[in-house]
Amino acid sequence: MQLRIAMKIISWVCLSVTAMSAWSGTSEPPVPVWRQQLTVAIDEYMLSWVASAKLTEETQISYQVNSVDPRLKLHACEQTPYIAPNSKMRGGKITLKAECRLPHPWKIYLTVEVDRMHPVVFTTASIARNRMLTVADLELKLTNIDKLNFGYFTSVDEAEGMIARRLLTPGKALSPNQVLPPKLINKGDSVLIEASNPQINVKMPGLAMSDGRRGQQISVKNRQSNRIVRAEVVANGIVRVPL
Repeated sequence: MQLRIAMKIISWVCLSVTAMSAWSGTSEPPVPVWRQQLTVAIDEYMLSWVASAKLTEETQISYQVNSVDPRLKLHACEQTPYIAPNSKMRGGKITLKAECRLPHPWKIYLTVEVDRMHPVVFTTASIARNRMLTVADLELKLTNIDKLNFGYFTSVDEAEGMIARRLLTPGKALSPNQVLPPKLINKGDSVLIEASNPQINVKMPGLAMSDGRRGQQISVKNRQSNRIVRAEVVANGIVRVPL
């Protein structure tokens, strides 16, 4: 009797060891269906968003979805979960809402880390206050544009000719608030007033009533009619008014 009990105990131990060996040799437990559905839904949504978030084809966008609580247990969805932004979709850290509507509704929120890299203008040397920027002062570097809170230039042509408002240090992204457009017109200058649309182009002499920088609106006196109009400074001695 004792021999039979001993043999049973030995047999049970052997079976237990075999079972433990079999479990340890298997791969990780399968990913729940709802997690697979969630991954697919987020990837589809982000791929669509990435296409619209590019400034140009030069923009490089990558994203990382922060992990969902591994203790979470949800039901599989009848259809792919619905994904919608829960915060402004720009870049940096964004929040997405994932929602399953049938057969057992659930809703969770996920954070996504987004990097939008794009070539922007950097300074290559120290630039003194009131100095005009030249091509030699500038270069393009691939940068995370969502970390540039004060704006940026995406081409050297945009920044060339601008005037430094203060001392600029080398190796920094150039922002619009650091520079001024060049002054192209002085008060009292004779100017050419252009008025055009797709059908007609009219030019007339004028007199600048104030200084003007590129892109600024200034008051200009039409020498033919003596009327004072608001016009945009577009080049040296040239202003434009809508027709």
